[in-house]
Amino acid sequence: MSFLSRSVKAGSRTASMVQARTFASTPNALDFARVSMVGRLVRDPEVRKTKNDQDYVTYDLAVSQGFTAADEHGNRQVKPANFYKIWSFRENTIPGLTSLTKGTRVIVEADITLEPREGEDGAKLDPRPFFTHRTSPVIYDLA
Repeated sequence: MSFLSRSVKAGSRTASMVQARTFASTPNALDFARVSMVGRLVRDPEVRKTKNDQDYVTYDLAVSQGFTAADEHGNRQVKPANFYKIWSFRENTIPGLTSLTKGTRVIVEADITLEPREGEDGAKLDPRPFFTHRTSPVIYDLA
């Protein structure tokens, strides 16, 4: 039986009532897109400054995609890693991020937005993802 329906005993017969799930309208401020990634730092995190002279950190993360399906001989190939650039505009994360070094495996939680972009000729290109760091990365290596 579906979680959206329930049986009700009405006299001598059983009737099935379907409850429709209603969605409340909420402000857009509560909508978000968030990702979690486990990967290794490609290089040491770098501190930069915004136009308003505020510090922020940027770092690159390599995320492994695992292996291909086995071929007829049972061999599997390593899929190439995906690379993501992540920005952190939170002042309280700067000391923790800058203490990490290239090759450290971390768990990162980030908000993702799609940023519009244009080509050199002014033509609109597909938007690119923009990852904004949410919390301090957790060092994943236990050894």
